[in-house]
Amino acid sequence: MSDWSEFDRLAADLLNSHDTVELSALAIQLGQTKKSATPTAVLSAVFMHWARRDAGAAWQAALGALPEHQAEALAACLLATTSTDHLAALKRVDAIKDESLREQTKQILTDKADRFWQPEAQARRLIAMPESERPKGLLEKTIMSWASQHLRPALDFVKSLPQTEREALLPEFCNVLAFFDDEEAKRLASSIQDPKQSAQAWKGIVESYDQSNPGLATALIESLPLEQMDAKFFDRRSNLGFPADAAGRIAARLTGKSREIFLERAFDNSYLLNGRALQSLLNAVELQPEDGPAVEKVMQRMMEFTPDSALAWADALPESPLRDHVIAEASESIEERDRPRALQMAASVQDEKLRVKTMRSHMESWLQNDRTAAIAWLKSAEGNLMPADERARWLRLSGTR
Repeated sequence: MSDWSEFDRLAADLLNSHDTVELSALAIQLGQTKKSATPTAVLSAVFMHWARRDAGAAWQAALGALPEHQAEALAACLLATTSTDHLAALKRVDAIKDESLREQTKQILTDKADRFWQPEAQARRLIAMPESERPKGLLEKTIMSWASQHLRPALDFVKSLPQTEREALLPEFCNVLAFFDDEEAKRLASSIQDPKQSAQAWKGIVESYDQSNPGLATALIESLPLEQMDAKFFDRRSNLGFPADAAGRIAARLTGKSREIFLERAFDNSYLLNGRALQSLLNAVELQPEDGPAVEKVMQRMMEFTPDSALAWADALPESPLRDHVIAEASESIEERDRPRALQMAASVQDEKLRVKTMRSHMESWLQNDRTAAIAWLKSAEGNLMPADERARWLRLSGTR
């Protein structure tokens, strides 16, 4: 059921009409019934409502349930506590002796707790605690749970916090606000001084724009100061949101890891593009020597459309890491139909690590598919394309030496 609030309301209405004896009998029966005949949501609701009336008895019955139900039943008992004191529930689960049972129960509790806790009261309690005593990530989850019910009061609360705590929480709000109040989202992002949190906030805004208005996402990336976009800023971008010319302009702004990740994402969906669109994207980006890894997927697609032109382009590239990666990828594309040529191309790769890796991949595949031809190549003059020790290694592995 997607609307758990409706399920929880209906379950409460039904179970509250039963007395404690009836609830306990039903819980025990469910706990002793094979899992295939016991809906998990029903077992959880019954144990939780019983625990609200008699926590000790419900807990003992949960411990005595069939092993397949124990974690769910124990978590349900803890959910009864969560509505008034989630920290106490966490403390109780940590006291379960069996490690596997403890971890299963804790995971179920974590997954379901926000359906039952009081997020505003819990957030205020957590803020009053020393940061070192707060369960990791609980404040953030609590605040967003509150925001999902009452966004503005939760946001006002966060704005009132000390700078460090405020800035750690604001990026999530920027992501949500960008859908319906992007000016406020941008004001909040601009107020964040911590570079990491600032980048995360702007990333959240861009991700929201990706879904609602890709043109705004593109314009924002082109205009944001570089210091507000760390490398992780680009780790979820794809070329589907970028016109080719915009991808070229954005790439031109970037260097190092940021450029590498951006181009990887920009070219991620090369397999979806036709030849003309792919060439347009490639033409728009002024490739640099260090862009090799990002272009591998482009080369895969080019080899599907126009292999002769793609190989000619690869051959014409000046020696560089870019050419090495392109040539290595091109050799992979022709491996099955022309293994000697694939090895010849791989041998022209200047980077030793990449060259050896590519040649080993080709030779392993060839030996698996046509051992006789592979050994003949190793023994021929062409086998000299491999370093002597590498060639000897493959001959030894193939059982000929």
